[in-house]
Amino acid sequence: MPSLRERRAGENYRLFDVRSMTLSEQLSDDMSLAQAGDCSAFVRWPHCPMDADTYGYSMGSLVRDLTHLSLKQGDCRHRYLRLAESLFLLFFCLWIQISFIQITHMVVSHREIHDTRRAYDHFEHHMYGGHTRNISTYPFLERRGIGGKNGPYYNASAFSMLPLDIKDRVCDISLSVPALLRVVLFVWTLFCIGEIRRCRDMFYSAILNTGWTPTMRNSLDQEARDGGHVSDMVIARLTAPVKAMLFLLIIVPRAGITIFVWTEGCDLLTASASWDLLVVQSTALQFVINLKGIIYLVLVSPRTHLEVEHTYMMPSQPNEPDGVRVFAGSLGWGLGAFIFAMYYTGFTLSDDWVFSGSQDLLWEFQRDVAEVCADWMDRRYAT
Repeated sequence: MPSLRERRAGENYRLFDVRSMTLSEQLSDDMSLAQAGDCSAFVRWPHCPMDADTYGYSMGSLVRDLTHLSLKQGDCRHRYLRLAESLFLLFFCLWIQISFIQITHMVVSHREIHDTRRAYDHFEHHMYGGHTRNISTYPFLERRGIGGKNGPYYNASAFSMLPLDIKDRVCDISLSVPALLRVVLFVWTLFCIGEIRRCRDMFYSAILNTGWTPTMRNSLDQEARDGGHVSDMVIARLTAPVKAMLFLLIIVPRAGITIFVWTEGCDLLTASASWDLLVVQSTALQFVINLKGIIYLVLVSPRTHLEVEHTYMMPSQPNEPDGVRVFAGSLGWGLGAFIFAMYYTGFTLSDDWVFSGSQDLLWEFQRDVAEVCADWMDRRYAT
């Protein structure tokens, strides 16, 4: 049976195998193509390694163990046990992630949101001399100053007469320094976008670009390495039920938990009542996302680590041509993260047009805190 590399050699178009070619060889080929006037070169991406986490472990276990069970190789009890273990660890990880976010939101965020709204209501009533309008009466009264900070009733000098605890609470609102909050949300969104892109790549690799087979007996291709001592198993074909299992049990839950943690994380970061708490919560959110790797590293045996390391999927995009979209297309994700951060925190286009953002921490936030708080904090914490 010819190897994977031998089967590639018969293709009738120009490809670069980026895994096997050295940089000098690629540069030499680029020069020869340029001299020949051939600008339609493609990059052929190598097979994708499995992720070293609970998702990669579960995907590799489903395919490899079901293949061995179809071939009746080894002890069937061992295969069934590892299938059960992989799915248990997968859903155990999902349960911990959801529970952590929900408990944190209930215990920390609800209290912080309540105290922040009460303090901001007191600030608005005091700074506008009682010229306010009601925006909510349940569960408590919330008021906003008429006309905003550029209106006739806003009195910046009244800030000095506010109680100290109200000053501290209002000036610790994350929205009081929107530029810093935007940076934090931008980085957090980029982090979650990386997870979503990985889900997309898994979908293309395991569902769309993997061939179909009526039985799992021939789902894996074997490629010997290191003199035949180690074999890489490539997931080349899958049955329709197994593809459905991979999609419903691995790809969908991973994308769903990422979106859930991302949205809840934005609320947690915005509700932070102090800047040191903002840093702590940012670290905790990354810990929640990376929990899948911690569980895999600690609770999965080294033998299974070795099998996952030598299991590969089809590339998400087998052939990629040169072009502007290839090299600059990823910048669109960064632009999208920046637009979201601006839309979420709000912005000011003019003195008469203030957008309070899509955040629901402070409804109709009038962006009238930053200037008075900056001056007061400079004087209070002068060094």
